[in-house]
Amino acid sequence: MTAAVTGDHVIDYLAHAFPVQRMAPFTDENGNLMSRPMVDRDGHPVLSREALAARDALIEQLAALPPVPSALDQVVRHFGHESVAEVTGRSRRVVKLADANGERLAVRSRPASSSLAETAAFMAGEKRLLVFSMAGGTGRS
Repeated sequence: MTAAVTGDHVIDYLAHAFPVQRMAPFTDENGNLMSRPMVDRDGHPVLSREALAARDALIEQLAALPPVPSALDQVVRHFGHESVAEVTGRSRRVVKLADANGERLAVRSRPASSSLAETAAFMAGEKRLLVFSMAGGTGRS
């Protein structure tokens, strides 16, 4: 879930900050060769087809990458949701399930009371690990 946001930020950055305007050489008053952004007769920026193609190819490659799970999701996947007590305030989490078709990832909803049940499972030794965040721990000690 976090990965998608991060990917969207990078794509947005590429779309808006990747240099695509053509540059025109000029000589300044001291005889130095310089460059400045090109504009057409109406003052509109002149764009480079090559730069636009390079930018679009980067965006396409980035969009095709698989999402990187958050640190919390990686902990849950590595140790298994049955071993990790999660007290974070998240209303959903991605879990790895095994069935007749093999392993797959699934999104599971978490009721508001799940933090209490997860804490009790950890305290009883039913879950080996406890992941505790500020959001999940509000009002607890």
